[in-house]
Amino acid sequence: MKNTMLARILSFIVFACAIAGTYAENPVRLDNAGRLVIGDISFAADFWDGKRNFTQGRDKEWLVTDRKNDDSGQWRREGLLSLPQDAPAPFASQLKQSAPGVFTYDITVEKTTQDFTFRTSLPGDVFVGRVFRLDDQELALPLEKDRVEVFSGKAGKIVIPCRDGVATLECKGDTHVLLHDYRPRPNSFSMLLGMRKVTGERSQLSLSVTYQSYQATPLDLRTAANMGFTDDTADDGVGGWTDQGPENDLRMLPTGRQRFRGTDFAIIDPQTNDGKSCIALAGADRTCFPQAATVELANAPHGNWLFLLHATAWDSSSQDLGQIHVTYQDGDKHVITVRYGSDVGDWQTPSALANGEVVWTGENRSSYVGLYRSVYPLVNKPIKGVVFSSSVNAVWLIVAASVGEHRPPRDMSAPFYIVANQDWQPIDFAKDVEPGSVMDFSWRLDAPAGKYGPVRIRDGRFVFSERPEQPVRFYGTNLCSGGPYTSKEWAERLADRIAAYGFNVLRLHHHDGGMTMKDNTTQLNPEAIDQLDYLVHCLKQRGIYITTDLYISRRLPKGEIPEYPDVLNDIRAYKAMFWLLDSVWQNWRSYCENYLNHVNPYTGMTIKDDPALISISIINEGNIKSCWAANAFTQKLYEERFLAWLNHHQLDEQGIPEQRNRLFERFLTETYEKRFAQMTSFLREQGLRCPLSDQNMGTTLKLSQMRRLYDYTDNHGYSSHPRFAAKSWQLPSLVTQKSAIGSPWSLLASRLYGKPFTVTEFDFAKPNRFRAEGPALLGAYGALQGWDMLVQFAYSHGRENYQRDDRANNHFDLSTDPVKSIAHRIGAALFLDGGVKPAPDAFAVLLDEKADIPFDSNCNSAVARLGLITRIGTAVMPNTANAPYPEKFAALLNAGTAFPDSAANSGNARVFNAAPDYEQLLNDILNAGMIPNDHYDPATGFFRSIGGELELNQSKESFQAVTDACEAFILPAGEKARGRFLAAESLLGRVVIAAISADAQPLRLAKRILLLHLTDTQATKAKFASPAMEQLDSWGEPPFLAARGEATITLLATTGRNYRLHAVNSAGKHLAEVPLIPGADGTLSFKAQVFTDAGQVFAYELKDLP
Repeated sequence: MKNTMLARILSFIVFACAIAGTYAENPVRLDNAGRLVIGDISFAADFWDGKRNFTQGRDKEWLVTDRKNDDSGQWRREGLLSLPQDAPAPFASQLKQSAPGVFTYDITVEKTTQDFTFRTSLPGDVFVGRVFRLDDQELALPLEKDRVEVFSGKAGKIVIPCRDGVATLECKGDTHVLLHDYRPRPNSFSMLLGMRKVTGERSQLSLSVTYQSYQATPLDLRTAANMGFTDDTADDGVGGWTDQGPENDLRMLPTGRQRFRGTDFAIIDPQTNDGKSCIALAGADRTCFPQAATVELANAPHGNWLFLLHATAWDSSSQDLGQIHVTYQDGDKHVITVRYGSDVGDWQTPSALANGEVVWTGENRSSYVGLYRSVYPLVNKPIKGVVFSSSVNAVWLIVAASVGEHRPPRDMSAPFYIVANQDWQPIDFAKDVEPGSVMDFSWRLDAPAGKYGPVRIRDGRFVFSERPEQPVRFYGTNLCSGGPYTSKEWAERLADRIAAYGFNVLRLHHHDGGMTMKDNTTQLNPEAIDQLDYLVHCLKQRGIYITTDLYISRRLPKGEIPEYPDVLNDIRAYKAMFWLLDSVWQNWRSYCENYLNHVNPYTGMTIKDDPALISISIINEGNIKSCWAANAFTQKLYEERFLAWLNHHQLDEQGIPEQRNRLFERFLTETYEKRFAQMTSFLREQGLRCPLSDQNMGTTLKLSQMRRLYDYTDNHGYSSHPRFAAKSWQLPSLVTQKSAIGSPWSLLASRLYGKPFTVTEFDFAKPNRFRAEGPALLGAYGALQGWDMLVQFAYSHGRENYQRDDRANNHFDLSTDPVKSIAHRIGAALFLDGGVKPAPDAFAVLLDEKADIPFDSNCNSAVARLGLITRIGTAVMPNTANAPYPEKFAALLNAGTAFPDSAANSGNARVFNAAPDYEQLLNDILNAGMIPNDHYDPATGFFRSIGGELELNQSKESFQAVTDACEAFILPAGEKARGRFLAAESLLGRVVIAAISADAQPLRLAKRILLLHLTDTQATKAKFASPAMEQLDSWGEPPFLAARGEATITLLATTGRNYRLHAVNSAGKHLAEVPLIPGADGTLSFKAQVFTDAGQVFAYELKDLP
């Protein structure tokens, strides 16, 4: 008891000290040049001679000769001003403090007849939208520029909203004030105050300056806190933050007194509060958390505003996140509704919202993370207590709360438009490639698809039954929704387009609702299925294989599932019910029977018998853990079935959250595995022989264990996947503007050894400026890992995006994204051409197939980084002596959970500690001599693949892949790279540069080569909330605009070659010949410029003429 009391006293002292913290630097001061600094702005005297400004602070003209700083609160600067054709003019500026935050300021310039102003530059990104007060007039700086002059007139009092406080300037006598909008170049506003002429040769300005810092009183949340920031073990119910383990917690958040964008918060140090530092309220993915938290406030704080530092975890099925119930001391109550998507959003990859400003950001081992500040009005009277109540849609994470008198201004960047200018110019985007041109890679295909028999699995790889000795890889794209349902003419044209990429697989996706009748979705629609059949025929004729799923997004009319009370539009609800309800199981069976046994009249066979069908992932993204709480109906269904399961097994959760979690996850596992066995048995009875998989979303250790049941492992992975500020899949959308080079690569560790590995959805989504880098990265590292199939998401959603040229929408579609469309030639080359050899050594995370593994347990992120050097993956095995490994491993990795005892004692391979909280894994492997010293540098984030073909540098954000048939570089401006055939230096802009053999020969022998120099493309008038381009408000429209870029590209292997170079458009049509400049060392080089007289250029054809 004494220890507990002492801890509480210490906690209170620490909290009180946090509240009492102060700042040492005075927000109002004179700098060394004599300029008046107020908060985050600086005023300076200025003279304009009609050509240029002579602004105080330039030592060449404003030479300070004397500086005095008085401890009593007086500062003075004196000096001489030199102006053209004038004698040196004495100047002096003086600042006196008369009380805390109260000052007088005087500046004089003598012995000159020139006119002076007192001016400050206001950064546009910071001050746009802020409200100034000039005497009694409020003036908001405009979000969008209308004219240069925003205000011109007299004012005696000016109130300026700074970031950390309010500055008030009072002039002696009315002063002429100008506010100018100079955006976009420079991106700033300017405020000018006229300096009065006291005499003909003396100018002066006197100001009274007051500065009031924004003050906020932190609320004491210590008694309500139920989680810490650090979580050492996932899913144990007693850890920290979201209970997802050390790979995904908030341990890097600073504690104590913190000031974020003008608001004071006191963040609880968990070491002083029994390990608790924040409030975590229940959501669909953490129902074990409390639904409400009560905070009693003994100090009765009051203010006009409530400031909340918070975030959510996992998506919310509703905008209704929860409520804040405020009780005042006089008995009045005040209810505040907190909305997901407008007040607050996910803590991972956060972006600004309408009432949610991202005021703190950091990085954990899994993601870029952050916290939001939301602001709510209060009645300004003493507060007795606050209750935070969750609506249980998403986990609500409350880190700190404060109340204050004043609301700090929010940074409101002006809208940013992409328009043709010196940085962006129109570029042709031809969706149909000229046959036989350098952009036509249909020569890769071996038509017709299925000529070597159906796909089978041998030694963990895909092979054709009639060519079993040769593993086969697939690279392609998705066709979604109404896309497959088109005329015969368009089906032929579409198949030609897919073939021109060199893609040898197409995934049919989100199409299952389009092929069925609306009143009974288990019955095929004759017209739609005929269109789908013909497209499959066209693809097969060109050598393009098919993969698909057996439930994706088929929406059911009311009554088709008797237990469900409404139209079944919620596809997550269908997936959730599928694992429990026999009616949904029968519905799915009927659909599958009709689809799989339907004979395609154009191929003469059913889809189940067609060797062009590679594989099926049965229920798309139907992970039982991710979908069981889809809505209130499914939550209730699962809760009822769980109680029945407990009773059947005579188990008791004992009222302990971690016990309930463990039992509920066991229930989910048993439920899933029972249904999965029924699914595969049924499909095999139907005669379906292609490889089968399921649960194709996620990288947790539990998923790896469950995937042991599948023929192959399928997964999905995205970089900069869009999120949505208001409604799902509607603008505005939120994206991160980061390169995938620096991102965690958790996808790499999710491969299971002994089984083929496919990624049937991956994308680097628009409008991310770095998305042209993605195909090279995934194609290269997929090849290094020895993966079997990569399928980009997607070519088109619906027909309009590929049939019309006036479309610019969709985050994913190649058909509306010129730069990404071209970049996939690089990805396909690196993955399919065999130049990047699979790493010979394999490192395996070993898991016991029967052990209880928490659903949210993750791999140490260092395992994924190891995959940038050598092969990595997971092996799920029985925990028995002499259990055979799927292959010989160089080393075993103990993930800290479910590691088989038999493996630890076998002595067959060295075991390394790879627990989530262990940070020395890569250093241990390096020190053991298992990777060469020059293949990894932790200081710079440099990784070289074991064969030397790939190099990635996270600090420079650069990459290179060097193979016989393809060389590719990702370079920031100023960086260089050198391969065997190609060298390059980026001169302007971040670029992707590549050379791809266009005739199946190595680059040094190829007669024709595609050279690429890629930057970015956006649509004309694409509108963003700010120049950071992290919120997309409008898609814009064609023509597409290319971002400016310049690079020097050098051909190194030129001996005996007679090269000619032509710039080409996206169809492969020649635009202009480009001269090659001989070098003294026998090389040839040229300057690649996106902007040219012949049009904007991303691609070149290099031909070796006889």
